[in-house]
Amino acid sequence: MQAFRHAVPVLLGLVLGATSAVAEAGSSSRRDAGDEAAQWYVRAEVSVRDPLDGSVSRADNAAVFGVLAASSDTYDRHDIPAYASTAGARIAGVFVHDDWSEHAGEYHSDYRSGPTRRAAWPFTVNSSVNGAVVTVSWDGLYEVTTAPEGSASSYEARLDADSRTLRRLKLVDLTTGEIIPAYRKGGLNTYSFTLADGERSRQLLWVLGAVKGSYLEASNRAAAYMQRQVEVQANSKAVERRSSKAHPVFGYPPVN
Repeated sequence: MQAFRHAVPVLLGLVLGATSAVAEAGSSSRRDAGDEAAQWYVRAEVSVRDPLDGSVSRADNAAVFGVLAASSDTYDRHDIPAYASTAGARIAGVFVHDDWSEHAGEYHSDYRSGPTRRAAWPFTVNSSVNGAVVTVSWDGLYEVTTAPEGSASSYEARLDADSRTLRRLKLVDLTTGEIIPAYRKGGLNTYSFTLADGERSRQLLWVLGAVKGSYLEASNRAAAYMQRQVEVQANSKAVERRSSKAHPVFGYPPVN
């Protein structure tokens, strides 16, 4: 099997709540156009198309990342681990952290402390489909606010497909160097790429603000971590296909 490609310096520049209210962008609580969200998250969906039969498969879980005032830049209760390694999965998108000591591993959600105008989230897409066409998509940005007293949930999440914060967010492909704005003129963007023959993982990077060279170190570590996971599976006598279980309220912030 071809070795994983490590990210290269392409300097182009929960505890889960039981429920959470989601309002549409047109609600009366909408921010002014000039404001940015202080707390938010984005749900990145990944899918794969098999070049042999044209079939399309979607990952069981969305990959959720964002900013919460109660989170930290290291492991905290809002970061939800994968049930098992996604190396060898037909399709999966995860946040890899090998620098979290006893919490090191793959995660379905990754939050930073906020508010902040600059942050980065190394994002790994794994697929066992040879020559697969992978698509990453998102439905906008969910602004998180504290719910009014007496509400069933402690937090509310409002989907905004035209957020100013979303306009500052971009996805970087560390193999090709391509930078994909999350929002383009006319609406939301998507990103598709084709895995090379034998390529089983692609390192991407979600960036809020400017792309900085210092962000690449974590992506290199993520690539090395996934390579080790593949080697562990390849050396096993009985490699079991493992996939994460979908959670019905996955991605929402915690209830106090």
